[in-house]
Amino acid sequence: MLNGNACVRLAPASDPAYQMAYRRYALQPHESMRDTALECNLLVAHGVSLCKEVYEPILSRISSVRGDAISYEVRNHGDSGVVNAELLEENSDLDAIFYDSVRDTRALINTLRLTKRRPLIGIGHSGGGTLMLCTEIMYPGTFEAIIVIDPILSATAEALPARNSNHTSAADFGDVMANMALHEKRTVVWLNATFTAVGLMRLWAHTLQTHGLRDLEDGTGVALKCTPHQEAMTFLSRMHPMHNVYRRISDIRIPVLFISAEHSELMQVARRPVELLRATAARCRQGRHVMVPNVGHMLPLQDPNAVANVISQFIRDIRRNTTPIQANL
Repeated sequence: MLNGNACVRLAPASDPAYQMAYRRYALQPHESMRDTALECNLLVAHGVSLCKEVYEPILSRISSVRGDAISYEVRNHGDSGVVNAELLEENSDLDAIFYDSVRDTRALINTLRLTKRRPLIGIGHSGGGTLMLCTEIMYPGTFEAIIVIDPILSATAEALPARNSNHTSAADFGDVMANMALHEKRTVVWLNATFTAVGLMRLWAHTLQTHGLRDLEDGTGVALKCTPHQEAMTFLSRMHPMHNVYRRISDIRIPVLFISAEHSELMQVARRPVELLRATAARCRQGRHVMVPNVGHMLPLQDPNAVANVISQFIRDIRRNTTPIQANL
């Protein structure tokens, strides 16, 4: 349950020339769980193209946590992308984008001292899930537990199916997603914030209209905070890491919950995404897998109640079944 509204704040990225935008929400447990709630902080990472506010429906429904939830944007998305716009135009090292996000995540944790008073649990959706896992792999002990929601992973570096193709590579999948982001017919500028979204965008149209757009300087309309170019670069930058993270998943020693969607559109990455995540969880030292029925890749918005219930149960189980987790003092 969210307590009050959270304003947008900025913190330095790993390269202090860049800024990261975040919101800090105060979480209160459900009345029936006040005595059993886990004192912890949550760090929430968004999927590619999305923004930090898209997970408010889940955060408002988590019933077993007392602490803060910090939802942030990587340096080229949302409010971060607006603040960093000039630098992003000057610097576009494709190979660095994903791992910069990992280093930025670590920098944010240190700047906000998220592990000093309470244990920290990482939550990531889609590419944000891959980011949370990679952060723990690169910096072991960052989190006390991780929850990933339909993360983008690949069991192999080759032979990943993409649209209209039976055999293709991870790079080809990246090209497909990047081309979608850069499609010449895709609307980039609107006269106002009223428009009709299609496809997966339908599910977060309200959040997009409220938080995903910026006013043009000349006052002629609005545009996406995350430009199609930066969106495409982000898709392309994650092709190699999504296999690397899968390959090193057994390095993660902490509890990890994999939440998959029964009808995930990630079949463009893996032929059977649910089975892939179930097998990935089995390779983790403390992995668990739960499938949410009747939803697709945007399950945090399609069924926030179901997702929040799974997360709340996982956190209750951590509290009940393990030695009390401690903050890093």
